[in-house]
Amino acid sequence: MSSSIGTTGFRLRRAGATIKGGDTAQGIAVDGIAVEGITAQGMTVDGILDFVSPQRRAAVERFAAEYAAVRIAEQRKPLSAEAIEALPYRDLSGELDDMWQARAASFDRLMERVGRLTPGSMIDVGGGCGWLARRFAELGWAASVVDITVDGDGLGAAAQLDEQLLLARAEMDDLPFEDASVDLVVFNASLHYAPDVVTVLHEAARVVAPGGT
Repeated sequence: MSSSIGTTGFRLRRAGATIKGGDTAQGIAVDGIAVEGITAQGMTVDGILDFVSPQRRAAVERFAAEYAAVRIAEQRKPLSAEAIEALPYRDLSGELDDMWQARAASFDRLMERVGRLTPGSMIDVGGGCGWLARRFAELGWAASVVDITVDGDGLGAAAQLDEQLLLARAEMDDLPFEDASVDLVVFNASLHYAPDVVTVLHEAARVVAPGGT
């Protein structure tokens, strides 16, 4: 059953873009999430908004292909909705138990810090399959996953979930959100992919609203 976010959603800052089918995405709901402003370059997969600029597309596609090749070499399999819903506390594949035990411990520490906050809007940068954003959505947050991978281990997997998540294909140093518009930004085992950590953290700070984290 889909969860109800019960918030106004996200303010996105792209101009002159269209949704798949040619509809201008201004003041509409995307998969049940209210979105203000014109949103995306297009949809790469149903439910995924693509914000990658034309100038950066070749580099992004190259990185995504290299990343997918590493995942295949690691014998990673596409994730089902059931598998994502079990994370981080259970790895249904049974192949990455140690990694997910560490992720579960770090998630518990995160919840100790932010679990008592009033739900608002959050983005999981480099969030892949969306397991962490899904956990926040369960708690009543408007949750977005930002990543550049759209396969069965990335945003394509997150698109299977019942929870209403805003799935955005975008780079860490070019987030598609307006200034001071998000309550919480999380990097969960993803900051090491930043092309320049300082630039990426400045970009995250740009989108965080006063009093946010």
